[in-house]
Amino acid sequence: MSQHNLRTLLHQATPEQWEAGVNWYSNARRQIERLAVETWPSTNHTFDEWTKYCAAIVAASSPQMPWVDNVQVARQVIVALSSESPEKPRKITKNVWARCNALAGMVAYRYITMKDVSKKSHKVKRFFANLTGEESWATIDTHAINAWHGYRVDEKLLKSTFTNAKKRYEIIAEDYEQLAMEYSLTPAQLQAIVWIVWRSKNVKAQYD
Repeated sequence: MSQHNLRTLLHQATPEQWEAGVNWYSNARRQIERLAVETWPSTNHTFDEWTKYCAAIVAASSPQMPWVDNVQVARQVIVALSSESPEKPRKITKNVWARCNALAGMVAYRYITMKDVSKKSHKVKRFFANLTGEESWATIDTHAINAWHGYRVDEKLLKSTFTNAKKRYEIIAEDYEQLAMEYSLTPAQLQAIVWIVWRSKNVKAQYD
C-alpha cells in the first residue's frame, strides 16, 4: 500500500489526465466564482465574502456527492437558504442541511473556518481549504483512500478511516503530501491526478 500505489497511478497517467489533475482545483474555483456571480445578493456581503460562503456550501454538501452534481446541489442550497421559507433540497441530508443553515447564519462570511464547515469530517475541511485556494493539504476522499491501498477497501475500514482512525487518515494524507514534493506539485494537484486516474480505471468516469 501507500506511496508505491500512488506512484504507480501517477506513472499510468496520460498527459491529458496529468494536465486535468494539475488544473482541477483552479477550474473548480472558477466554477464556484460563477456560482457566486449568479447568486450574489450584493447586500450585506462583499463578493469575496460571498464566494467564500459558496465554497463553504459546496464543501459542506460534498459528502457522497459526485462533483458533477455538487455545484448544482450547492446552488439549490444557496437559493433555498436565501428564500423567506427555506426548504431542504432532496439530495441533502438533515445533518448537511443543518450545517449549511449555520453557515448561512454567520454574520461575517470572511471569518468562515474549516471547523465552521465541518466539525468532524477531515475530508470536508480539507476540501473547503482547497476550494478557497489553500493547496498545501490533500483532500482524502473514498477514491484517495482506495488508491492508496491499491484496491477498494470494505465499508468498515473506509468508515473507520473517516471517523475513528484519525491517525490512519493523517498517514494517508501525509503520503500524498510528501509525494507531491517529489513531483513538484501541490498536494491538492497530486491528489487530483491520482483521483482522475483511479476513477478512470475503477469507476468508469473521467474528470467529473
